[in-house]
Amino acid sequence: MMHETLIHIDQSLSEREKNQFIKKMCDECGGTKPRHHSTKDHLVFLTYDDTKIAPHDLPAIAQKHGARIEIVDF
Repeated sequence: MMHETLIHIDQSLSEREKNQFIKKMCDECGGTKPRHHSTKDHLVFLTYDDTKIAPHDLPAIAQKHGARIEIVDF
């Protein structure tokens, strides 16, 4: 089942870098393009397949893709 969660990216990413990061995360986590968008650059909605991963897995997966994140809400 798809789940969407709000994450905080700890470092500045350009719009291009942020889009690439989201795509990599969705690819690895079984997600799709987020339905919601934040008006704040450092806050990102991320979708993932919660039958494949748990929310607490997201920071380690993000680190593999060169970013540090914190989960804000899931």
